[in-house]
Amino acid sequence: MTLELEIELRDVLESDLALIRDMRADTGLQHCLLAHPQDRGPNDAEEWIARRKREGKLWIIAHRGGSRGVGFIQLNRQHFLDRYAYFGIAMASQEKGKGYGFAAIRILFRTVDVELNLNKLLLEVRADNSAALSLYDRLGFRTAGLFEQHYFDGMQWHDVVAMERRLPADHPS
Repeated sequence: MTLELEIELRDVLESDLALIRDMRADTGLQHCLLAHPQDRGPNDAEEWIARRKREGKLWIIAHRGGSRGVGFIQLNRQHFLDRYAYFGIAMASQEKGKGYGFAAIRILFRTVDVELNLNKLLLEVRADNSAALSLYDRLGFRTAGLFEQHYFDGMQWHDVVAMERRLPADHPS
């Protein structure tokens, strides 16, 4: 049985707020996402979810048939005419390295190809995030460019790799 059969991408539930709050409070994770951590208000998770839904798509990566979320995957900056969108994925710290990200992205390929009719996914990742770069390479993304000294984490500048992957999902991966 493959991991893809064990997980699903689903809408955000009330029970996911704790997961989102924890992930938003994880400074290291936020820097990996090229986000700028800041003091969060009491409704930060709810406001973040509303923004993600307003500006694109947001799914929780969860165990199939259960409610436990292990991370999230999102689309933003979607261009309907040119049929592309940027995507991002994040796993809760304790869930990293279990294969959920790989399986979730493969599910996402089918979702965006069939349901959203996208032709391409784009992403940006810190150049020093070797685990993410390896994952994206295994999933058929190619490097499209490098933004030098593009992200400042409060202490140092980081280069950022721009990557893309053409769809449909039946392209080799």
